[in-house]
Amino acid sequence: MVCLMCIPLTLFSNFHYPTKYSSIENGACKFSRFVQYLTPTVSISLLATISIDRYMSLARPMASIALRPKLLTPSWMIVLAWLYSIMQFTPTFYFTDVKPITVEENKTVYYCTTVPNNSLSGLAYLMFLAVASFVLPLVTMSIMYYKVSRVVWRRQRNLSTSSTISANTAHLSVLIQSRRRVIRVLLTVVLVFLICWSPFVIYCGFLEKTLRGFPNPMDGTRLALYGLGLLNSMCNSFIYFFNVGGKRTDALKDLYLQIYSENKSRRSSTNSQGGERKSPRKLQQFRLKTMDREHSVKNKLKKNSEKNRNKITDFQIRESMEELWQPFSVWPPIGDLRESVVAFS
Repeated sequence: MVCLMCIPLTLFSNFHYPTKYSSIENGACKFSRFVQYLTPTVSISLLATISIDRYMSLARPMASIALRPKLLTPSWMIVLAWLYSIMQFTPTFYFTDVKPITVEENKTVYYCTTVPNNSLSGLAYLMFLAVASFVLPLVTMSIMYYKVSRVVWRRQRNLSTSSTISANTAHLSVLIQSRRRVIRVLLTVVLVFLICWSPFVIYCGFLEKTLRGFPNPMDGTRLALYGLGLLNSMCNSFIYFFNVGGKRTDALKDLYLQIYSENKSRRSSTNSQGGERKSPRKLQQFRLKTMDREHSVKNKLKKNSEKNRNKITDFQIRESMEELWQPFSVWPPIGDLRESVVAFS
């Protein structure tokens, strides 16, 4: 969603300068700014929603199945995250507008402005967005993941001090590894979110007003920091992918085997004579022809003298066979595939 909607609309809003004002341009400006702000906020709200759902699933597993309130079920939480994000940015239809600006050589163009920071109402709205879109999700994720970490640690400690510790050694080892992985993922998610979005929030809320005028369409600092914030959505995918243990290895193996299978089919089709696959009937005829030729070669060996028979070796027979079977050859051999899979695993 960020790649397909947010980035194209951001480029459109910041680098599209119509020379005439029109209601269509004004409506497109308001809509593009709304979607531009909405999409990353939905991503942030869903991160907070995931933290709540994980806490309910790990700390209160029975309640998460049967006794969880309807509004705390995953489907309803996703709907609430979307509604929460939409409500935050509905005022952007009021604040954003197409306004004339003067560029070089006294040329006037129209620019789709962002939320103004040079007015009291605009600055108050920016402070509200900083709290609602950044501070509250960050606090929610920190609290929920802290509670999840406490639950994981407490369960591990209870198991290690139980009277059946000797029977649970293997289970304890698995639990310790799982605990470390969970805590590592949770801390990484929170830290990456903080690193990606805090510079943009600080700049827009506190620094831009003193460093830049308004409106400023070519504010490279704002665009760069906004791009850093959008990078958070991509980072989360890699964080979750590279912390799923064996599933990641299985996924890579499946991808490798799929690519290899496609290459094998392509090479087999290329090596076949005339580029056409032989039907099963023609293939059976070809095999019979091959067997007849092999039988003919062996008969010739028997009829030759002892001297000539020593010169004609089994290698020549195999060479003749390989010449016939060349159109049906597959590269690489099955043995190479088995060695490749073993080396990959």
